[in-house]
Amino acid sequence: MSFQTLPPSWHSYWSLGAVATSWAYVPGRNSNGPADHMPKGGTIVEVSFPTQHVRFPPLRLVLPHRPAVMLEGTTDTPEYRIEGRMHGSNVMISVDIRSPHPSAAELRIAQRVVSAIRFH
Repeated sequence: MSFQTLPPSWHSYWSLGAVATSWAYVPGRNSNGPADHMPKGGTIVEVSFPTQHVRFPPLRLVLPHRPAVMLEGTTDTPEYRIEGRMHGSNVMISVDIRSPHPSAAELRIAQRVVSAIRFH
C-alpha cells in the first residue's frame, strides 16, 4: 500500500498503516503521533487495516461530504472516514483537517491524496 503521488510539501510514512501529512512531521517524536503536531490548516490522511469481524462493503476512495466526528480531544478538527474492503482486507481511511470548516480547496486536496492511495 502506498500513496502514488502526493501534492508538494506532503510527506508519507508507515506507522501501523500508511500516513500522509501536509507538513513535515517526523515520526517517533511523540507517542501520540502527528495529531499533536498538526498545524492550523494541516491535514492527515491515515490508512489502517482493522481486524473487525464485520465484512466492509467494497472500498470507494471518495471523501464523504460530511465529517463522521471531530478528532478526539479537539473542537476544530473534523474527521472524515472511509471504510471498505480491498483485496480481501478491511480498510479504514481517516482524514483529519485542522480547520473547523474546511474550505473547498482543503477538501479537494484531501480528496486528491485519498485518490492517490494504491493497494499492491
